[in-house]
This record gives sequence, C-alpha cells and structure tokens, in this order.
Amino acid sequence: MPMFFRRLGLRLLAAGLALSLCAPLRAAEAPRSLTSRHLGAERALQVQLPDSYAHAPRQRYPLLVVLDAQPQFEHVAGNVRFLANQGEIPELIVVGVASGKRVHDYTQTDWPQAWAGGGGAAKFKRFIADELLPSLARDYRVSGERLLLGHSAAGQFALHVLATEPALFDAYIVTSPSLDWDAGLPVRELEAGFRARERLPAFVYVAEDLSLGGVLTDQLALRRVLQTQAPRGLQAEVVAYPKERHASVVLPGAIDGLRARYLGHRLPPDDAPVLAEISSTRGIDALGLRFAQLAHTGRSATIPEEAFIDVAEAHLRRGEVSAAVALLRRAVQAWPDSKDCREALAQALKKLADAPVQAPASR
Repeated sequence: MPMFFRRLGLRLLAAGLALSLCAPLRAAEAPRSLTSRHLGAERALQVQLPDSYAHAPRQRYPLLVVLDAQPQFEHVAGNVRFLANQGEIPELIVVGVASGKRVHDYTQTDWPQAWAGGGGAAKFKRFIADELLPSLARDYRVSGERLLLGHSAAGQFALHVLATEPALFDAYIVTSPSLDWDAGLPVRELEAGFRARERLPAFVYVAEDLSLGGVLTDQLALRRVLQTQAPRGLQAEVVAYPKERHASVVLPGAIDGLRARYLGHRLPPDDAPVLAEISSTRGIDALGLRFAQLAHTGRSATIPEEAFIDVAEAHLRRGEVSAAVALLRRAVQAWPDSKDCREALAQALKKLADAPVQAPASR
C-alpha cells in the first residue's frame, strides 16, 4: 500500500480497533461439512478466505489446514489475517477441521493401558489425503503450497504425517505434541521415517511448553531426532516457551511458526540498507533473486505486491520516478488484480507527468 494510505491507516487504527475485534471475520465462509467414507461420518469445516480473494480472481493462495477447529480455528485465522496485512506472511486460505473422537483419530495405535480407543490415525490421514485436500482444491483457488497445524494429540498426528507421508504438506506447525503415546511411539516413528528418506524438502516448527517443570525425556528425544537425524532438505526448528502452559502454547507457537515459515517474506524497513541496495542496483532482477532464494520447501518464488511497492517507494524517495514507474508496471503484470499496485502505479505516473522537463543544453 502506498505510504500515504499506510499513514492514514495508522491514524484510523486506534479508532477502529475495538470494533474490528468484535466484528465477524470478513472473508469467512459459512460452516460446511464433508462426508467421509474413510471415517464413516461427516466432518464440519470452517473456512476463512483471504481479504483479496473476491477481487483477485486469478490469484491462488497457500492452504493452511488447522486441526481441532473448535478451539483453534478462530485465533489462528485471526492471526493469519493480521500477519498477512502486516506483510509478514502471504495471504492464506485457512481451513479448520473439527475433531471427532480425538484419541481415535490422532493416534497411531490402541494403547489401553492409558487411553482406550486409539489407533485411527491411518484412516484419518486417508481422509485428509483422499477426500479433504482434493475437495478443497476443487472448491477454492489453492496453490500447491500446503501447511498443517496441530496441537497436543493433533500435533502427534501432524508428526505422524511428517513421518509416514510427508509430501501431503510442505510445512508442519506442531505445538506441544503428545509424545509419550505408546512408550514414545511418535518419536520412534519419526526416526524410522527419517531413516527411510535421504531427502525431505519440508519445514517443521515445534513449540514446546515447559509446564511440567522442564524439558522432558521425550522432548529431548524429539529434539535429537530433528537436529541430528533429519534428512537433507528438512528445515526444523524446536522452540521452548517456558511461560506457557500446555493449553496456551498454541497461541504464540502458531504465530511464531508462521513467521518462521515465511522468514524473509517481508522486506526490511523503508530506510534499511538492504532495501536501498535492491532499488539502486539491479532493481527487479535483485528483487526476483531475493524471493527465488526463499523458494525452498514448497514456498512460492512470486514477488509479493508489497515488495514491489516498497522498492518503488525507495526509488521515489531518491527522485527516480522513471525507475519506480517501470517497477510498478511489472508489479501490475505480476498482480493484475491488485488495487494497491494499480494505485501506486497511477501515483507514480502522475509524478512522472508533473516532473519538470529539462531544456536541452545550449551549444
């Protein structure tokens, strides 16, 4: 968004904050359900579409699947919108999947010594792979990038997918996973899955709570496997949250996991040397190279519209109006449905038209 409108937005932020916190999600769809032959039941879904979804019909978006939608969807969806509006992450389609019998759906085996009725993870994974993901691909403009977020037992399931069928998702955000199930099966299964693969282009972020007084043995085991046995190409981060409880760590863990996944998506502040270097040297080529280098583990190499506008504004601050116009023309080509890019281009063209014409030098 051009600088004028950013400043205007800051002035209006305080006045609108209370109302925005109470308002319904603007791009949330009505709840829907999906009948599953694998589960023999219906599963309720909640969907939040990006703010630009309606006016950008050619744009496709990464997909974030949030397990345990009942307690997790609203805070995750709200934070996704906030981070995207700040330019820290791309806009995402967020889909929450309601839980049924959690102990059954999210666990690999039955473990009657502790919890009866486990062992349905294989069927739940088939529901996601064969029914949920194809249905969402038909109904929404999803790109090829997919993320999975799971907390507690759902985090255990997310690690199960990473261990057994990692290509289902490009990124996994796992908060306080249940690691003690069946004598540490989740870590043992992950270890076996890693041994079976030489390369695994994926991202996993694990948020640990320390509410039981410190790092537990199974948490240490998970850290060891991720840090020393991960196949080439796996980007893994394990972060401890000493001030959080098991139930609360999902809030900061989900935010930090998304930020870690999209590290580098946001350009430095306007006066940063990096931004000046991009705009003063190779322009569009340098900008394209920056985001091409970030296109690992399924991330898109597309230059974000905000990045185009930020670099164009750096040109304008130095009086390089023609360079800004050229860059914004490329931005409109890349983001043909972007109102911000078209608005920024119109303002740059006006500056170019208003620029004084230098008289030719006399002989």
